[in-house]
Amino acid sequence: MGSRLGVFVRTDEGWQLYYDHWGAQSIGGDIALDGYAATMERIRYMRPLDSSRPIDLEAVNYLEGTLVIDETSKTVFWNEESQGLYLPRIINFLVEHSWPGWTAVWNAEDHYSALQAMQVRPDLSKQDLDSSHLTIETAPWIGPWDEFEPEDAMAVTYHDGTTLLWHSEVFQGEVLAFSPEELYRLALKVRRQIEEGKQWAWKDTKRDELPETGIHFDFTENSIRWWSLYDNFLGVEAFNTNWQGWTYETVGDNYEWLEQVTGETLRAWVADVAQCRYYLRELVNGRFFNNRGLKLKEALLEWGHRIDEGTGSFVFDPMRERAHALNALHLLDELDTRGPIPPARYIDRHGNIVPPIRQ
Repeated sequence: MGSRLGVFVRTDEGWQLYYDHWGAQSIGGDIALDGYAATMERIRYMRPLDSSRPIDLEAVNYLEGTLVIDETSKTVFWNEESQGLYLPRIINFLVEHSWPGWTAVWNAEDHYSALQAMQVRPDLSKQDLDSSHLTIETAPWIGPWDEFEPEDAMAVTYHDGTTLLWHSEVFQGEVLAFSPEELYRLALKVRRQIEEGKQWAWKDTKRDELPETGIHFDFTENSIRWWSLYDNFLGVEAFNTNWQGWTYETVGDNYEWLEQVTGETLRAWVADVAQCRYYLRELVNGRFFNNRGLKLKEALLEWGHRIDEGTGSFVFDPMRERAHALNALHLLDELDTRGPIPPARYIDRHGNIVPPIRQ
């Protein structure tokens, strides 16, 4: 139980490491609302870790969120255990206002990105040797026909150059468990059924929610690209196993890229700003991301159970003040009228920062 956050602070003297058992739930919103000084104050109350030893790659893998604060370059890297609550570009925008002089970078590929932010090179060659090859028959959820009406976006460019977009579940770790041949068989089935009159094309299927992830398989270039509101490392091992000769890259939260590829509209800026405003207000009012472990502790005590206070499940250090909350909400009002801002600056699993930071 928990939402484990690792905090890694780099100074001229080296690294300082901290841990918060519940902090990963909202660290992006937290640092945007709190600013630099309040964030550092909060970190001082977290559990310190041994910083005299090299960073444990395996331990980082188990974190749901990371915060890398590089004092030497004035760069803050972040990713959280969110539910697609807000566009990372909006959080970066707010952070760069509440952290004057700092550059915000989203860890788009989870702990792979976080490790690269710490200049630690993760092993990107692992294969999923236990992975079973999925088929349309064994994983029927992959198609636009799924009864649960998936909301995310899958696009395929066929060998003849035609591109189609439809609603689909997009769990990279499972989608990439299909072989290229099987994924193309799926795409041909969807195309054939659309040509025969099925209402499966993106423009013909409406959903109550906006997509939070999109993926594009280009069979003319043997390339896979994806965007998301989530930091996501899933799929790398399955890709290494099943998609030899292909490339697999993130474009961060740049959903506009897939709109250009497909000619379809995926999200709406006004809705994006409203969604971010709602969740940040919930954070400010303390109605969101409470430590569920503390509620469990209270219930167990009422039932007469003894509790080990040393367990990390009850460790949670929320910020007591939101130093930049009012300004953040004002900035969101401005974003309503000024229109979309560029996609989030992010770091990928190879260590590339996109777009690069100009010195």
